[in-house]
Order: sequence, then structure tokens, then C-alpha cells
Amino acid sequence: MKVFAAVVASVVFSSVALAAKKAPANMDLTGTWTSEKCESMPNGQGGETYFTRTFPMTEKEWKIDFTVFGDKDCTQALFTLDVAGDWELRGKSKAVKGAYNAFFGFKTRTLTAKADGAVQFMNQAGFCGKKDWKVGETYDIHTTGCAQLGAKPLTECKGEHDLVKLDGAKWFLGDRSGDMCKKSGHPKKLHSVALIKKP
Repeated sequence: MKVFAAVVASVVFSSVALAAKKAPANMDLTGTWTSEKCESMPNGQGGETYFTRTFPMTEKEWKIDFTVFGDKDCTQALFTLDVAGDWELRGKSKAVKGAYNAFFGFKTRTLTAKADGAVQFMNQAGFCGKKDWKVGETYDIHTTGCAQLGAKPLTECKGEHDLVKLDGAKWFLGDRSGDMCKKSGHPKKLHSVALIKKP
């Protein structure tokens, strides 16, 4: 399960802060971006984890609603991770043509269980250091982080260094293989799955 959590975290926290610098005209991310369809990734146990991502974005603020599902059609929600903060561009990427370095800061991080089965597992595992999870209740993990999701405590990670690139109507974030809490962890390539803007 730890491997599964690490994989989830790699996609979830590909999501992260914007401030004073104005984005170039070709890097307007305002609006709501979402998974084009139900996404999947290996869970490290021979199966797949299914999820959707939704990013409401303004010029200075970002948010992600990351929902994990128990089925390939993304109809049976297990839990949702919500992260929000400020973001800013920090110049063109030297590693990826047409991409920009960005910093996504953390202001809030919460987790909400969506199903009885998820609650049972989370309580047995002491998920995020808790054993009193309830369906529909939102828990604040911002300060403490959550080891099972790979989310570090706020004292160790105030945000993530990422890549952003617009390719036509698609938005790509960076690959999640490095430690993006560190400036040296800026991705050197893009994540393969894009987001599309809702009309």
C-alpha cells in the first residue's frame, strides 16, 4: 500500500503556487482544467489506480481536486485530496522547450474519504496518523502532511517546483520523479498526461 500511496502522491502533488509575475500571453492558465477522461497509473501491486484531476486556476491562485476511484470508469469515489495555494512562473525551462519553471505553494491541504471501504482501510492503516476517519468528513493534513500519500509536513515542504507547458488546448505539468520540494528538483521532462480546459 505504501507503493500505491507514493504513486498517488506523484500525480497529486504535480499540482502546486503563483504570485506577482504576470504570465506570458501564451501561458494563460485561468479557468478550470480537468482530466479529459478517467486516468490510470500502475499501483505497484500489479493493478491500476484510477483517478481524475480538476484544477480551478486564477492568475495567482491554484487548486486541485484529486479524486481516487475504485473502478476503471471513475464512478466509485474512494477519497479526494484538495490542495490550494499561490503560484508563480519563474522563467523559461532550460530542460524542456516551450515550458516554464513554476512554483506552486501550499496554503491548504485536506483529505476526504468518500466510501465505507476506504474508511475501513484508512482506519486500519492509521492513514495520515489518524484512526477516526469518517465518510464525508474533511480532515486537515496541511501541517502534519500524510506519509501514506508522500505529502511532507509543512515545515519540510512549503510548495513544489514544477514545469508548466501549454500545447494548443492542452496543459502539461512536469514529471514527478524528483524531489519537487527542492528547487533542484525541477522536472527535466513533462508528465505524459495532459489536462483540458472546461468550456
